[in-house]
Amino acid sequence: MGPCRRSDANRMGMEPCPFFSQIGVQFWRTMATARDIAALLSSRMLDDSIVVAPTSGAGRQLLERLALEGNGWLRTRALTPGGLARTVLGDLHPACRGKISDAAARQYLHDICLSTLGEDSPFYPLRHSDGLHRALLDAYETCVHSGCDPASLPPETFENSVRGQLIPLLLGAFRTRLRRDGVFTGAEVIAEALNTRHPRISGAQLLIESVHADSLSLTEQRLLDRCGTVTRLESPAVSLQPVLKRAATDEFEIRGALRQILHSGIAADTCELVLARADLLPLCFELTRLYDLPATFDPGIPLHYSKASRTIVCWLRWLSSGYDAAHLIRMMYDGIPAPQDVLHENQRGGRLQMASLLRKSAAGWGRSRVLESVDRRIAAMEKSDREGSDKQVGIARANREWLRRLLEATPEEDAQRRLSLHAVARGARTIVMELCRDAYPGEKLALSGIADIMTELERGPELFLPTREIALHLTALLRDGSFPMVLQSPGAEALPTTSPLPGHLHVSTLPRGGWSGRQHLFVLGCDAETLPGEVRQNPVFLDSERQRLTELTGATVPFSAAGSTQRTAAFHALLGRQHGNITLSWSEQSPVERRARSVSHLVLETFRSLRADPTLSHEDLYRMAGETIGLLPEDQPLTVAEWWLQQRSTADADSVAQDLRRRHPLHRAGHEALSARTGEEFTAWDGNVGQGNWDPSRPLSPSALEMLARCPYAFFLGRMLGARDPEPWIRPRDSWLTHLEHGTFMHELLQEFMQSFARAGRRPESAEDLAALHTLAMTRLEDLKERIPCPSPSAFESERRLVLVECEITLRVQEKLPGHPFLLEAGFGMPHGDNVCGEITLPTAAGNILLRGQIDRVDQTGEQSYAVWDYKTGTDFTRAADPYKQGRSLQHGLYSLAAADMMKALGRAVADIQAGYLFISERTQGKAVPVSGDPAALQAILDQLATLLSEGSFPHSVSADDCRFCDFASVCVYPLEVTAQSRDKMDVESNTSLEAFRRLRDA
Repeated sequence: MGPCRRSDANRMGMEPCPFFSQIGVQFWRTMATARDIAALLSSRMLDDSIVVAPTSGAGRQLLERLALEGNGWLRTRALTPGGLARTVLGDLHPACRGKISDAAARQYLHDICLSTLGEDSPFYPLRHSDGLHRALLDAYETCVHSGCDPASLPPETFENSVRGQLIPLLLGAFRTRLRRDGVFTGAEVIAEALNTRHPRISGAQLLIESVHADSLSLTEQRLLDRCGTVTRLESPAVSLQPVLKRAATDEFEIRGALRQILHSGIAADTCELVLARADLLPLCFELTRLYDLPATFDPGIPLHYSKASRTIVCWLRWLSSGYDAAHLIRMMYDGIPAPQDVLHENQRGGRLQMASLLRKSAAGWGRSRVLESVDRRIAAMEKSDREGSDKQVGIARANREWLRRLLEATPEEDAQRRLSLHAVARGARTIVMELCRDAYPGEKLALSGIADIMTELERGPELFLPTREIALHLTALLRDGSFPMVLQSPGAEALPTTSPLPGHLHVSTLPRGGWSGRQHLFVLGCDAETLPGEVRQNPVFLDSERQRLTELTGATVPFSAAGSTQRTAAFHALLGRQHGNITLSWSEQSPVERRARSVSHLVLETFRSLRADPTLSHEDLYRMAGETIGLLPEDQPLTVAEWWLQQRSTADADSVAQDLRRRHPLHRAGHEALSARTGEEFTAWDGNVGQGNWDPSRPLSPSALEMLARCPYAFFLGRMLGARDPEPWIRPRDSWLTHLEHGTFMHELLQEFMQSFARAGRRPESAEDLAALHTLAMTRLEDLKERIPCPSPSAFESERRLVLVECEITLRVQEKLPGHPFLLEAGFGMPHGDNVCGEITLPTAAGNILLRGQIDRVDQTGEQSYAVWDYKTGTDFTRAADPYKQGRSLQHGLYSLAAADMMKALGRAVADIQAGYLFISERTQGKAVPVSGDPAALQAILDQLATLLSEGSFPHSVSADDCRFCDFASVCVYPLEVTAQSRDKMDVESNTSLEAFRRLRDA
């Protein structure tokens, strides 16, 4: 680097002041700084003047600042070292046309690792690791910047001979591939510019801040020297006294800065937030949106915050999960797919309708199943006679066409279950450009950014990788990306910029911050972990190896600690340059590890220097920072929620609660409900809905009556309100059928198998019968896979084994039963299917109950005697001493009554009907349990249940055991508390509407 030229500055009576470090060109410490730069440039008005900045955004901000203050110069431009190299070469130079991104370079290294690393290589387990590829690229760039040949590094440079052979081999192969394809890394472009015989820039005046100059590589410094005269601008010492703030967490740290800006009366466009850690940027974006604070962001908005990115991430998860349709359903909610752009018979598709179609189609896993299951669902919809079904079929067919296009864009795996990276990138680009809609602000910019990433991937080498590796690779690229977006007023287009704008707060990261020249600067993340940060060695090219290379070749090879040194210098330069107010803050706890943080020693050194007091300690800084910023604002609420929290902490709690209830009807209703539930009276909030709400013409099944007896409140939610749990998006991967699905399958299987025996008037007993049942079971299991997707062969095998065991147990129990099957799955009063008879009327003291249902099996045990059996795949729940269990177990009694009416409808005389349960699970090992109860006891229970229905009394159960398998446990939340409240209300004699429930529990 050439010597500093101070003559021009001294002639004008000024010292060349710095720009800001590391981010690029920087501003001066006083408002006169811009004029000083202009004066320095005007001394050589006829020469090209170049401000060398670390980022293009930093340089652009400086030139805009000069122009706004009336000091724009036609022959002045701002360039990064890379931009300077491209300008020297010209746009048509092969190195400029073939410049590739770091992501594309790592793609080349990935391919080289796959083809070069053998199983005996120490790097073989990491061949797919992006961390290894990053380390290799850094080692390669370091060698190029230092003027060393990466393929010819001396073997004695490395710690051992294996590394000495392997690393130059990999780096040499990388360079060979780059030259073969005519592409160049960023370091190689600078090297080309340094060695070109016909540079397009020479004799220029180059201005660069000293901190930035010190961070340049040897090649970059030589390039600057070759292009003209270099003037280094020295950073002044810090002269302003910063204000210190500390916060409990990162979120409260950002909230505190925004609160200070909004309540201080200063304009947002005089403030800049510099984030010492890049991971604060997404959180800052969220909070500025929450507070409706217009802001610009450099380097932009994290790409994964866009719905466009979520669309592709869902698609990638679908690929890597074995084509689990749950991720397509998730895409409909989280992303911006556009099935509504597809028109079929004047009907358009829709995202919500698509989610419903996929869920009801039970597509499950497998690429080929998607359209097959959807077609089956559409065929079933076409047979429906429900009103509006034609419209729904049209919408479903439009959605089906969108799915077909998605599958067309989705590449297929090869025989080794690998995907082509180029094909996946091409498919992703097709999705964002043709199958999505930019329906939200800024999504058009995000779609374009994703398309650019995928185009860059296609320019790189072709890779065939396992699907999961492909998905992880692309997801990481999307996570690391950003796009320029500034939200405007509702309905207005988002602006594609990262530059500061009038009326907007500016947010940047430490390497990019401090260029706006704004009066109020907030530096966030000033904790010891972040500033200056950890020193991490490159595991491919160790610092000890870099030291040996320097000794062997004389080259200047930077060490890992250089990054920490540069961040330290950047921090001091930022503070020294600032001409207005400075606020430094840090959070006291890591949000992930829950680890305590302390203030950075750089902040301590700054205050020791400012106060000329070397004895200043961390404790002194904590006292200066004052109270920790937490959730409750002292006097600066930014949202309604914060205002209410503030009132709660400063005013009488009762008065605040009353004010809340007065202003918010829903809160008032919630308070009334809570008070009623905790009180003695049985109210509507507890299930006392009153008479006239139950329609006695509605038939009920035995299971519904059992639910009413077990917990009337659950009956009210499920059978009267029609509430139900939402269907899960994702089925478990380690099992196939749910307990309900397994039980339904076994019922249907045994019904089909027993039909022939019922017609023949005999029961299955031989080994041939068992073999026939096993064969039928396997056939029906294969058929079931078409309707309910199976996640894996192991899950299918587990279910197959269970079914075959239960088949064997069933026939073993069958041998002990008297009689033979007579009726199978016999319905009475069911809305669909064949019924033996209609609904059965059960007379009670409070009116009739209409009963309907379907009996699994009725055996004929004698000329006029029958046995009613119900298959159970669970454990034995019967109690001989309490056959009805206070109404919780009514099926055997009710089915006995129903069977008598069935026999009468068939014209058969009945002398005796028994009832019981066939337990066929592996745990019970087969049981036939007859259950008999007192008809008078059954009638008494039915009387109380009918009374509950007619009076509209639906209290909670009084036993928490009833909540164990309840579908509505999530509604009640705390079973012990809810059941205890119900018991207390039952003990109050004035709650006369609970009398029927009391008698039921006393039964």
